[in-house]
Amino acid sequence: MPEASSRAMALEMGEVDIADGCSTVDVLRFLEDEDDGISVNFYTYQGLHGFQFNCAHPIISDTRIRQAISYAIDRQAIIDALYAPIGEYCATAPLSEVVWGYYDFGVIQQDQAKAKELMAEAGYPDGFEFSIMVYEGYNQGLASAEMIVSQLAEVGITATIEVVDSAGFKSAMGNRTYPGEDFPWGMFIMGYGPGSLDADEGLRRIWVSSSTGNNDNNYGWYSNAKVDELLKAAAIEMDQDTRKEMYKEAMQIIYIDDPASVFTNQRRLIYCMSDKVEGFQVDMRNAINYTTLCCRAD
Repeated sequence: MPEASSRAMALEMGEVDIADGCSTVDVLRFLEDEDDGISVNFYTYQGLHGFQFNCAHPIISDTRIRQAISYAIDRQAIIDALYAPIGEYCATAPLSEVVWGYYDFGVIQQDQAKAKELMAEAGYPDGFEFSIMVYEGYNQGLASAEMIVSQLAEVGITATIEVVDSAGFKSAMGNRTYPGEDFPWGMFIMGYGPGSLDADEGLRRIWVSSSTGNNDNNYGWYSNAKVDELLKAAAIEMDQDTRKEMYKEAMQIIYIDDPASVFTNQRRLIYCMSDKVEGFQVDMRNAINYTTLCCRAD
């Protein structure tokens, strides 16, 4: 069930016993009703959410424009309004804090004056227009995009939102040739999280330029020569301290200097389940231990 609301409804109707990724609204509703026979469980997770840049976009391709957008956004306001109620908080790097190689750069603070200065330097003192693609399978994805649109408008940037369904999202992400008209959005919602819990998968798999040009997991066609150099070298570096320093330098570029995405929230795994469920265990990769899991019969 790709839609969060459908999963919550199925849980309430007794059609399923466990539902993950329920919306903030449904989670809070389940928490408030102690007699609904549904429990809400929170677990540590290695995932982040963000709004990734389409670096092949004619305007967004400019590093100064991406920096301007980044500084125009108040991440903390988005978290406080939409994610803090379920225990999620601001991302502070391109990696989750539980992934090896993580470094805490802090939350990028909104700086509208700096955003306007960068826009002027890039030749857009009066602003510009672009669209943001949102798939509502991401919790609070649309609400986050709406807040971003409002914040960008304050510095003269006009952003519109295009909501796609599950099929549309998969089709867009499956388009791995140079985008052109087939990938028109300037930004798009995305989740990040390496199953290996290591920076190599969390960074190199996503942000290194593709030798074929297809960029299979680099959905926004991000390309930075220094990032390529650092991540490729770190993959074969044997000294772990040196390797960490390489990842730190690469993340500084991806996160701040030549931003690849506006990383928003550090995610938590949220499982809502019937009180009949027993022995539920899940690790930070979202892998369920089925050997302990059972469900009591009514």
